[in-house]
Amino acid sequence: MQVGRRLVTDYEANQGRTLQSMESGWYNGLPHIADLERRASAVAGEHPGRLSADFASYRADGSLDRVIEMKTKQSQHTSFDLYERQIRTAQLLPGTWWLYVPFDCATARPQLVIVSDLRPLITEGRRVPSDDLSARRGSVGAEDRWRFFVSDMLKVGTVVPHDDPSTPTVR
Repeated sequence: MQVGRRLVTDYEANQGRTLQSMESGWYNGLPHIADLERRASAVAGEHPGRLSADFASYRADGSLDRVIEMKTKQSQHTSFDLYERQIRTAQLLPGTWWLYVPFDCATARPQLVIVSDLRPLITEGRRVPSDDLSARRGSVGAEDRWRFFVSDMLKVGTVVPHDDPSTPTVR
């Protein structure tokens, strides 16, 4: 996870943005998050519940650029799950909610793929019902999830290779 977090932090810094963690107590003083929730409520026609992301990314002028969900993978040949609340946030905030998937993190050449619009990949065939045994054992509780592979993200995202340990660059 540390390599993945560094990839994301370095990439955002190279783009002139600053990250704030939303992982614990994410409403505690983060600017613009309440506005995002209001925007999502307007789209949904109801209060959507807690929006889900790991980071808020701010431009140099202090305005919110995006919220980021991060899924770190040791290899590009592995899967990961997004939960119902994460999918809902992606659907309600297209262009603002981004998925960052650091992968090959167990190698000397980790990479980052960034996805700005997950909606084309959200299909019923990817849904894993909450009554599945592994979902019941998870810390999230009874919540459906969707299964994705790093290869899915490579089809719809932008790869940011990590050639130099201090500076990922976009290709």
